[in-house]
Amino acid sequence: MTAFYLSKPNAIRPLALRIKEDLQTICPDIKAITPNQLFNTPYWLLRPPELDISLIHFGKKTANPNYTLRNEFYNLIDKYPDHKVIFTDGSKNDSAVACSATADNLRIQIRLPDLASIFSAELLAIYQVLTLLKCSANDQQQFLIATDLLSSLQAIGNFNIKHPYVFKILEKYFKPITHESFKEKWQEQWSSEQENKNQSEM
Repeated sequence: MTAFYLSKPNAIRPLALRIKEDLQTICPDIKAITPNQLFNTPYWLLRPPELDISLIHFGKKTANPNYTLRNEFYNLIDKYPDHKVIFTDGSKNDSAVACSATADNLRIQIRLPDLASIFSAELLAIYQVLTLLKCSANDQQQFLIATDLLSSLQAIGNFNIKHPYVFKILEKYFKPITHESFKEKWQEQWSSEQENKNQSEM
């Protein structure tokens, strides 16, 4: 197709060809861009999950922030005695980006493109957990997803559906909650150590 338009310089090229060079300048590795797609569920039908970000009130201003946060986190966990806790995390260094999720007998590890952000890594971890839980044979078990990145929960709570992973999470969450026996709750573990990581995403 490119050769055809080279032979006809006055012809109007398709948008994909017109922006191809600009895209290669902005992002040489096109695979690092998450493809956009249409979703089956209209966004106005989606419902927000139950979020608990109360631990943001305990931080550097407390006398012993790490000790206080640890105790407050355990106090919150005690509020959900019938829930199985699943921890998610996103990490990034100079050479790689990855996300993970852990529980008693669960461990998920996924490598992301090197240009991905911790924000996207954390969202992908949450999405993968929801995908796995949706396929779980035990629909009587309730789960508590704990994450340490405030910005990811804010994006979910604020319906930031411009990010494809946020929409996927909301869509995946929407489907299970149509069954009364299956409900996920969300828990945010906020620590002063993660504050710098969160600000780096902004």
